[in-house]
Amino acid sequence: MNKFYLSIGALLATMIVTLSLLWLHYVEHKSISHYRELVSHLGHDIVEIRDEITLSSINGLDAPYQLNRQLVSIEREVHKIEKLYKDNKLEGVFFHQLDINNALTDFHDSALEVTDALDHIVGVIVARNSVLSSIQAKTVQGSSHEASKGVAVEHILASFDSSSSVSPDLERLSLTFSGLVEQEKLLFSIVLSGTNVGFVEHAEHILTDLTTVVRDRVAALLFVSILLVFSILGLMGWHRAKELKRNSIAYQESVEKAEQASNSKSLFLATMSHELRTPMNGVLGVAQLIKEQTTELETKKNAQTIINSGEHLVTLLNDLLDFSKMEQDKLKLEAVAFGVSNVVDSIESALKPLALNKQIDLNIVNQVPENVELIGDAARLRQILFNLIGNGIKFTEHGQVDLNIQYVMHQKHNLEIKVTDTGVGIERDKLDRIFNAFEQAELSTTRKFGGTGLGLSIVKQLVDLMGGSVDVFSQPDVGTEFTIKLSMPVQILKSELEFEDLDTGKETSVKPDSSTGLHVLVVEDNNVSALFFKSFCETEGYQVTHVYDGSEAIDFLKGNHVDLIVMDNHMPKMNGVEAIRQIRQGLKLKTCIFACTGDVFKEAHDEFIAAGANFVLTKPLQLDSLRRAIARHTSVIMGDYPKESNVVSLTRSPIESLPLTEEEISTSELLNGDTLEEEMKTDLLKTFVEEIEQNVEKLIEAYRSESTGSLFNVLHSIKGITAEFGLSDVSHRAEKCEVVSRGGTIPPMEELQLLVNLLLVNIHQAERILERNVAVEAQKESL
Repeated sequence: MNKFYLSIGALLATMIVTLSLLWLHYVEHKSISHYRELVSHLGHDIVEIRDEITLSSINGLDAPYQLNRQLVSIEREVHKIEKLYKDNKLEGVFFHQLDINNALTDFHDSALEVTDALDHIVGVIVARNSVLSSIQAKTVQGSSHEASKGVAVEHILASFDSSSSVSPDLERLSLTFSGLVEQEKLLFSIVLSGTNVGFVEHAEHILTDLTTVVRDRVAALLFVSILLVFSILGLMGWHRAKELKRNSIAYQESVEKAEQASNSKSLFLATMSHELRTPMNGVLGVAQLIKEQTTELETKKNAQTIINSGEHLVTLLNDLLDFSKMEQDKLKLEAVAFGVSNVVDSIESALKPLALNKQIDLNIVNQVPENVELIGDAARLRQILFNLIGNGIKFTEHGQVDLNIQYVMHQKHNLEIKVTDTGVGIERDKLDRIFNAFEQAELSTTRKFGGTGLGLSIVKQLVDLMGGSVDVFSQPDVGTEFTIKLSMPVQILKSELEFEDLDTGKETSVKPDSSTGLHVLVVEDNNVSALFFKSFCETEGYQVTHVYDGSEAIDFLKGNHVDLIVMDNHMPKMNGVEAIRQIRQGLKLKTCIFACTGDVFKEAHDEFIAAGANFVLTKPLQLDSLRRAIARHTSVIMGDYPKESNVVSLTRSPIESLPLTEEEISTSELLNGDTLEEEMKTDLLKTFVEEIEQNVEKLIEAYRSESTGSLFNVLHSIKGITAEFGLSDVSHRAEKCEVVSRGGTIPPMEELQLLVNLLLVNIHQAERILERNVAVEAQKESL
């Protein structure tokens, strides 16, 4: 680093010196050029007047006084140069002062010598002409003009020499004339001498050479300056590149460290989740068994309190895990049917005691009809309500907290939730911050009321994930009201086993009669969790075998048949994922397998499915969840799967036999929005029908050929197309099957057949929409 700055400093110093020299030479070049112009102009004036006087000496002077004035002017200009020389004020000359001074001095001396001689010549010519006129007047009467010519003068002078009768006056005039002629010749010899003839050219030549020398130096200095500029830029560019490379390496290292930290955090959360959920599974499991088995009302009530408290503790744990998953964009929503009353009852059971302890009222009004079931993620909706109502109770000292849930049919946002309290309220300028993570309206809030500041942040992110909106209105010391609007598909329960679609029809579920005598293998290293599973299965009339790890399970299955396997994940010797993989690929068993884990991250669940699990249960386990899982997979548990081949199991059922209420295409936001024109929507529907038809055939063929690679490709294509059209149920099922096929395992036939059925009903509905659109267009044209 120091070498770089020293190098840059040296180059910059050299650059400054070079530019200074360049500037001085440029100024000198300009000054020398100026002096050369002065000398050239003045020298040519001297030559011009010299030639004029020379001709005048032969032809006679017409304006001698004008010539004298010109000579005086030239001498003044020459003296100016002399003054500059004497006063040493040759401005702009720095490197060639001696040469300039010598050249100007030579010019000055020669110029003055010539002008002085020319001035005398003019005087001699005037005097000579005057004497000549006097001689002519005395010798030749009336021909003064002709006598002025050289021949006449020589003739007169010759007559003087040969005559002895010349008057003294003529002799004196003749002698004077001869003297003037000799003086004129002498002066012309000075003017026309070799030195004085070429002094102008000599001075110009010297100044021109100096100009050339300085110009060449200017060019050389300019070239050096350019080289220095490029050297500085090159050095800075090299240093910048080196610095960028160093920064890039540092950035990459920081990214890797951040990824490692993120992975470490995820691993920590997953581990802590498992470690905390495993004992909670035992606590809640035993409490549920007590509630199921006891006939005493008070005991059932106490067991329910334990369950509610445990669920509350799990909810707090979920807040931290969910926030982490939201940060990593890994939180996925479920889409299953549930009753709002179940969610509300759970909330009321958990939070009512908190309100009573603070002597405030908790009023819950559920206006959703009992026969209406929502299709979505019940746990996330419960989490939203729990956080909002919990906050209301926490920040309310007197008064009440109200929950109002309203269902509005045939509107985009068909579920409206209002949570109102009479608590401390929030100032208007602080409302925007309450949804930020780890932040509350005031720092004093944390000290007074406690809390992590994650509740409202998770509410906002969950509502956004559900495609809804959340608004808040608050006044200090008056209270706060949260309004949430969600778009949730619903279904109406018509009878115990039949459902009818209201908005966007979804999967119907039928609870089959549980067959007694099933043999269940529980693979669990935690004795409390194993006790819960065993007690539950025995209550349902199942036979249970318990082993402690995957290795023992493999050994047991080599010589024994079971109908259902419940497999934990983190176990000694062999974990659950590896055990399932060995069961599917090593033992070639198709036995129904429920994975059970405290890991809540999607990657852990996907790993189970890819290994060959039929379903994944999350700890702490609820009895209802286990019952629903068994009911959903009854056919597989009872052995209703192909023993030898899957060739004939996957078929295209007649459309009349399929539940048309399960179609989703008619409620697709892509087709019902205002973004696309009707013609474009029609083209999209046609494309949808064509592509889904092709993929259905490919799916059946891939399943018939038992090619997991082909299954993966076609399932991936189906997932992408259906997701683009907003068919969430179809896309979700295709994704689940895709994960299984990616692991080299054929997905369960029941799942694939259900997927094919859903695709067929959506194709059928799309064709009906197209037919209706054609009819509408035809009617418009007829009008």
